[in-house]
Amino acid sequence: MASRDKLPKIGNVEREAKYGYVFGVSGPVVIANHMAGSAINELVRVGHEELVGEIIRLENDLATIQVYEETSGVTVGDPVLRTGKPLSVELGPGIMTSIFDGIQRPLEVIYDHTKSIYIPRGINVPALSRSTSWHFAPDNRLRVGSHITGGDIFGVVPENQMIKHRIMLHPKSKGTITYIAPDGNYTLEDVVLETEFDGEKTKHTMLQVWPVRQMRPVVEKLAANHPLLTGQRVLDSLFPCVQGGTTAIPGAFGCGKTVISQSLSKFSNSDAIVYVGCGERGNEMAEVLRDFPQLKMEVEGKEVSIMERTTLVANTSNMPVAAREASIYTGITLSEYFRDMGYNVAMMADSTSRWAEALREISGRLAEMPADSGYPAYLGTRLASFYERAGRVRCLGNPEREGSVSIVGAVSPPGGDFADPVTAATLSIVQVFWGLDKKLAQRKHFPSVNWLISYSKYTRALDDYYDKNYPEFVPLRAKCKEILQEEEDLSDIVQLVGKASLAETDKITLEVARMIKDDFLQQNGYSSYDKYCPFYKCVAMLRNMIAFYDLARHAVETTAQSEKKITWNDIRTNLGDIIHQLSSMKFKDPTKDSEEKIKRDLEELNERMQAAFRDMEENMTDLVERKGFKIEATTTSKKKTKKKKSKSTDLGHVRIIDDDAPILWGTTTESNTIADDEIVSFDDAPVVVGVIDERPSEIREKERFNDVKRWRTAAFEEVPEPSSIGPQPKPTKSLSSSKSHPKRNSSDDSDPDIDRRQPRRNDDPDLSPPRRKNDDPSPPRRKRQSDDDPSPPRRRDPSPPRRKHDDSSSSRRKHRTNDDFSPSRRHDSSPPRRKHKYNDDSNPSTRRDTSSPRKQQPRDDDEDASPPRRRDKSSPSHQKKSRHSRQESPPSSTYRRQIKEESSSSTHRRSKQESPPPPSQPAKSERRRLAEHKEQVAERYAQWGRGLAQVRQVEHAVKDYIEQAAKPLARYRDDADLDTMLKEKEREDDPMLKYLSKKTSDVGDRTNNSNSTPAKPRYRGPDPQKNRFDIWPGYRWDGVDRSNGYEKKLFESIAHRHAKSQEAYLWSVEDM
Repeated sequence: MASRDKLPKIGNVEREAKYGYVFGVSGPVVIANHMAGSAINELVRVGHEELVGEIIRLENDLATIQVYEETSGVTVGDPVLRTGKPLSVELGPGIMTSIFDGIQRPLEVIYDHTKSIYIPRGINVPALSRSTSWHFAPDNRLRVGSHITGGDIFGVVPENQMIKHRIMLHPKSKGTITYIAPDGNYTLEDVVLETEFDGEKTKHTMLQVWPVRQMRPVVEKLAANHPLLTGQRVLDSLFPCVQGGTTAIPGAFGCGKTVISQSLSKFSNSDAIVYVGCGERGNEMAEVLRDFPQLKMEVEGKEVSIMERTTLVANTSNMPVAAREASIYTGITLSEYFRDMGYNVAMMADSTSRWAEALREISGRLAEMPADSGYPAYLGTRLASFYERAGRVRCLGNPEREGSVSIVGAVSPPGGDFADPVTAATLSIVQVFWGLDKKLAQRKHFPSVNWLISYSKYTRALDDYYDKNYPEFVPLRAKCKEILQEEEDLSDIVQLVGKASLAETDKITLEVARMIKDDFLQQNGYSSYDKYCPFYKCVAMLRNMIAFYDLARHAVETTAQSEKKITWNDIRTNLGDIIHQLSSMKFKDPTKDSEEKIKRDLEELNERMQAAFRDMEENMTDLVERKGFKIEATTTSKKKTKKKKSKSTDLGHVRIIDDDAPILWGTTTESNTIADDEIVSFDDAPVVVGVIDERPSEIREKERFNDVKRWRTAAFEEVPEPSSIGPQPKPTKSLSSSKSHPKRNSSDDSDPDIDRRQPRRNDDPDLSPPRRKNDDPSPPRRKRQSDDDPSPPRRRDPSPPRRKHDDSSSSRRKHRTNDDFSPSRRHDSSPPRRKHKYNDDSNPSTRRDTSSPRKQQPRDDDEDASPPRRRDKSSPSHQKKSRHSRQESPPSSTYRRQIKEESSSSTHRRSKQESPPPPSQPAKSERRRLAEHKEQVAERYAQWGRGLAQVRQVEHAVKDYIEQAAKPLARYRDDADLDTMLKEKEREDDPMLKYLSKKTSDVGDRTNNSNSTPAKPRYRGPDPQKNRFDIWPGYRWDGVDRSNGYEKKLFESIAHRHAKSQEAYLWSVEDM
């Protein structure tokens, strides 16, 4: 009946011209006729229930209307009322603390009238209450007769404790004031100002009406210079936004877009908040309505709810789709109105993807050509027209003031795909990108902003602000980003080889990056202490973490070359309390503690941290200095030069084989008791050890030594009686007797002049380094006999150094015991040697020649002019003379007789030796051989560090490089490789490739492939005409035309018919 009651007013003759009629209905799209004189974006009322709609297309007298309410029940012929004005919103006191739908209908008022949870169709309620009185205070600078123009503020209404609503003249009005209301309470319909222009008087109230799709005018746009502080450390520090900037927050479902938007609304430094829920779930808007009134802010010493600076535009997912498209423009128009008052406004649009989906649905209803993913082609244009309404501006009117609108748009790409058209179009417009990561959200890391893909283009615009207020912040931010990027690069290495293989500085980078991510970038939005972080606290926390990073790296790098290095484990052990306090900085509650107290506490933590690092470095330095002083004092008192230790490798059980040959593998040298008047040269009597390697055979095969030339073999034959050989030397302390080691080879004597090694057998448990094989230029060696000596591992000879004696052989012989069956030693009766200090081998000028005396040139004062001794090849191999016995030629005749007797003995025969070369040649050749050996070992170790796959990869790369280098610079048509490559590329996806048979080579190509089978002959003459079967002469035709002309005419007629059919088809589709 209510609908029937509205019918008579359509028959009113005066209003007949304002009505059209429904011609067709398609969901939210209605087509009406008899709409001549209508305008695009004009507001209309559709049907008997007067549903709100907007004209979006005009064609002749047909108008296409998108209806912002449910169109169920609308029939053809229903009236369509034209209002003659565009879709507009009401601006005035009462906007704050209110909640509207997409076309600014007050939801609270509708609920009070209908008591329904749904909005009834066709309801028409004013957006702002007309009955509420507001206290109006006029501007004292204005009086009757004053000139006023658009945008001038002529009064103030205290809307609440946070917002002072400044009443402005409509931007399109101007004139001379003829009346201004005095101070008092007025409603929105009361006249508070009257102006006159060109004899026409205009009355003004506190209410303005402005079209939503039209931008409010400004004087000029200004560059942004102040940050939009959000209370989130990751956003304020790494990716800041400015007041008046544009920001996008794309992220998948559950990443926290709504939480970030609500945090901006709660804690940002904006003066007013406009929160637009476009197509989101209703419970999110209910959460805003529940939480915002409970949050308090301190304003002029009073705590007030942040809801007093917030207005909500709620268009949830169960509301009509078309209203989503209007809700975005409603929110930005409200934001511009408060911006013109001189406020900094932040608008949250959650989410623009739902708005784009509404555009896609309307576009589909209009049968428009779809673009990517079905969105209309003008999607980017609509997004740009929305985001470009943001910015910092100089407002219109007096007094001069500046305001800004900051837009933060949440984007919900399907599946978190940032290649979505809406996301791509948004990123091409906005200047700040806060990308949310699904993996971070799954790890409960909130805000889940990915610091590797997010960016901000406002960092340079804010440098002046930071330099003025926080001078140290810009380098701290750069250092923080650098640490996070290095941590991302190192994470791949850690996954492959583990964290233990990293350098100490890299370990520090990983630990500090973890600290930054867990204790700085992550925030608990539901805690009282961390839901909001002031910027001063953010800067102080970042300063302490970066200072810890710099101090730790400095401590490690400064001690890297010293004996006592500082590692990350030392730092973590000694400074565990400091690290714990760095992680606890976020627990400083800004709501309980004052700004001065938090700054003071964090500054004290920085000072304690620096003092702790300083104390740790000093303690390490003192320890190294004390140890260095002990070493220096011992070396000075003993007159012994310390030689740098080579790296020792723990390879299992060690046995002493020969203490005469030079050692080539790392062993540990222990200091012995040395008399003050003695000089010790450690190169004179090195210790050679054999190794029992218990590792797998593959590893042992890799670690064979190539420098076995300096290893010597020895064998025992019959041991002669001590009296059968000349003078006996004075016995020295045996090596086996030191350190309580058991005796070896049944001898108490360990004089370095004697080689007591026995031949080695295959069943010998002594797995010493392998001897050389066929490439060994040294004399042939015999394997030692079985050695069942279970002696423990032994190091170099720790016995007291051997002295130089001038006593006679009798004095030496009397100390020998009857149980000593070791070969007798020759008496060194050479003149006493001059004392000298041991020099490093790196100085050739001070290095002594340790080559064999038989290879040295005889000295002038040497009395021994006998030729070199020969060695009988038929006799078993004997030990060589040690380095001590070959240093100098013995000058005395007694020693010559001793050498002669020894050489004539059947037990100690010598093999043939070469003629003595020049003195300098053995030393140079020895050094060259050692250098070559070191290079070979280094190359082999480098190869051992690679796996089989890496070796094959390198070989393949070298082979490919050689092949590519051998190819010519240019490729020609007759290049067989190029032809093969192109054929393979063309046929790589051909499923029939494996069924194709290789064509036989041509007869003319037999020269290139002599092994190919003869192919079928082919016609090589000039090209004749085709035969009657329309084929070229070839294998089955001799080329003679025997046709009577019928076939030629037949094929010409067939071609003519085909051409005519093609022409007819082209004519038929020309107009499509």
